[in-house]
Order: sequence, then C-alpha cells, then structure tokens
Amino acid sequence: MTGVARGWWRRNAWPLAAVAALVPVTFGVIGWQEWDDYFSGHPSRAIVAQPRTSIDYAGAAWGPVEVVELAPLEGFEAPAGSRTLEVTVPVDPGSEPVTCLAPTLHEVGGAERQWDERTYDLGEAYDRGTWNSCAGSGTEPFAIVVPFVVPDDAVGPFALDVVVDGRLPEFLRLPVGP
Repeated sequence: MTGVARGWWRRNAWPLAAVAALVPVTFGVIGWQEWDDYFSGHPSRAIVAQPRTSIDYAGAAWGPVEVVELAPLEGFEAPAGSRTLEVTVPVDPGSEPVTCLAPTLHEVGGAERQWDERTYDLGEAYDRGTWNSCAGSGTEPFAIVVPFVVPDDAVGPFALDVVVDGRLPEFLRLPVGP
C-alpha cells in the first residue's frame, strides 16, 4: 500500500457539504411556499377606509357605510339577547364591473368577533330585493344591503370587510357607525 489511505469522510467531503447546505434550503423553500400559498388565498391585508367617507378601491367607489338597527321582523324570531343590524354600502363600479363576496361584520378591538350576513336566514321577513354582494352588478351604481344578527353585548366599533375578486390577500375594511 503506497501513500496515505484516504477515509470515506474525506473522499466525500464536498458532496456531504452540499447535502448539509441543501437540506435546510429545501425545507425553507417548501415552508415559504406553503406560507405564501396560505396568505395569498386568505384575506390578510386590510385596506382601511376613513370613517364616514367613501374610498376608491378596485376601480370602484365604496361608501360611506350606513347602519341601522332593525325593529323585530315579522316571521323571524331572533335569538334571545340579540338584535339585527342592517348595513348599507353604496358602490359605484365606474367603467368596469366589480365582483365581491358578501361582506362580514367585525367587532374592532376587544373580543374581535365576526358575523356573517343573514339575508337568507331571515327569509321572507327580510325581502328587500337588494344586493347582498357585488355579483352581477354591472357598471351601474348600486348598494350592498346586508343584515347581521349580533348579540346585545356587541356595541362596536364595527367594521365591514369586503373581499373583492382578484384582490386577495387584500380586502377592504369599511368602518361602520360613528
């Protein structure tokens, strides 16, 4: 045997160094991709309007938001300890139609509770013949009118969140009330 025998570790030093560097990079890229996919498909970045004003967003003018508490509706029995709020958002789509999902109502600060609109749950007791989203609205100005059943202890401030098609992870947050 001539010369010094080289060990397995020494012969494979470069490939082992490459594996040691590539394994954490691989898991980092996979983790980042999953994280990015999650947040790009969920509303996570609010575009917040000023209270009692309108805002230009996604090529349309939104607001100002109006809210009224509805008297008990005939044919609908609200859960004990709750009331029904009706939120109206004027929308002027401009030159291009705008589409959005039905908005959600959030309590800002404190408990941070969220409520979905209840147009269909109220049934015939709440037949306003109005839009509860932006689907099929065209380019004519319209209003989104949605009812929410909220507990009596929900006193606000509230915000209405609107997810506009093609804008995720952005969403529009419109302050409701004073």
